[in-house]
Amino acid sequence: MRKTLLLCIILLALQQVAPADQVWVKNQPFQGVVRGSGTSILVELRSILKTLEIQADDQGDTIVVGGFPIPVEDINGIRMVLLRDLVDAAGLKMHSHPELGTIDVRAAKAGEGSRGDWSGQASTTQAGSEDVKGTKTLLDGDFFRLTIPANLEVLANPRYLKSEESANARALPVEALYSPQLNAEVLCTARKLSGVKDGHLLLAVIHDIGGQASLEEQRVYAEVVRESATSQGAQAVSDISSSSLAGKRFFKFSFQEREDGVMTQNEVYLHFSSKHNKAFMVTMKAPTKSFKKVFPQLRLVVTSLQIK
Repeated sequence: MRKTLLLCIILLALQQVAPADQVWVKNQPFQGVVRGSGTSILVELRSILKTLEIQADDQGDTIVVGGFPIPVEDINGIRMVLLRDLVDAAGLKMHSHPELGTIDVRAAKAGEGSRGDWSGQASTTQAGSEDVKGTKTLLDGDFFRLTIPANLEVLANPRYLKSEESANARALPVEALYSPQLNAEVLCTARKLSGVKDGHLLLAVIHDIGGQASLEEQRVYAEVVRESATSQGAQAVSDISSSSLAGKRFFKFSFQEREDGVMTQNEVYLHFSSKHNKAFMVTMKAPTKSFKKVFPQLRLVVTSLQIK
């Protein structure tokens, strides 16, 4: 018993002293608390906002930057956020150097950015020989509102697309909007404008889910969706779990499938709105080898979904 207790204490201590990547901001070492590494790195909220001179609307378990909600985690009394989420919401750039154990955060282009206006930076990429500057995309309907970051390419349901079509936002073809079998309507698809582009997100709404449903009934519904998603040879890789994103409860599950010889990772999120008698379904998909690179930016679409 003593040996088991001692082993647990040692393992806990090792976890607590595990080295985190060193974060550099504006070519200077970040002085706040850092936890983790790579795309899962967490930084101290108060220090990172001050260092980057970012204006944020603090709502307790969420902050809003540039119109995008970002979940806040309390770790040993220190409020922390995912650096990846903050970088995407503020339109900054983040470069990881695994061989050095460092991460650099800077404006989208050297010399860009002004005090308190980091959120105005647009992501850029190459389309042929022209620079394409992304703009935020706004979708709005009677039952939801969604703002999509500027660094994502969007195909949107024209019924809900409120911002003008742009270089990175276009209307979906009519034939791709509705599934009579599921009574589901596609709201939008999104993918990165630059970098790893072989992953995407699909957001759909399932109408008329049968009115008020208990949590257990919602979980059963999620089980039916998972069985349908894996019925054609896909392999479930996680059980259904419940999580909270930006104050909304989602049921989540993941599965893998092979497409054109490439193994893909899929994560599905379901949120039930009894008020509107609808369920929102978000599917994020990318090749397994690049999923972790794509996921953090696509997740911002999930956290920015507002149910009216």
